[in-house]
Amino acid sequence: DYLDNYAAAVANGNYGVLDVFGVAVYFDNCATNVDYNVTVNINTCQEGTITRTWTVTDNQPNAPATCSQVITVTHHSDWVVEFPADITAQCVDG
Repeated sequence: DYLDNYAAAVANGNYGVLDVFGVAVYFDNCATNVDYNVTVNINTCQEGTITRTWTVTDNQPNAPATCSQVITVTHHSDWVVEFPADITAQCVDG
């Protein structure tokens, strides 16, 4: 599913497609700023992780709040190998 549904969008920086896996929810009684960072670590076999990190700060001296989500991408092959039947051969002198 990753290759078919998400890989192209993620490669182009369209991280909004990942919102189907959830988004951070936060509340504050002050104005807030949200930094959103995505780290993609997917190998050529289409396996790896996508780490999404949200950091929320407000205009008060409060410490930032951070949460992260790790999406694990696994590849399940749909290919099959079929081997030919065994053959027995005899060699004779002559």
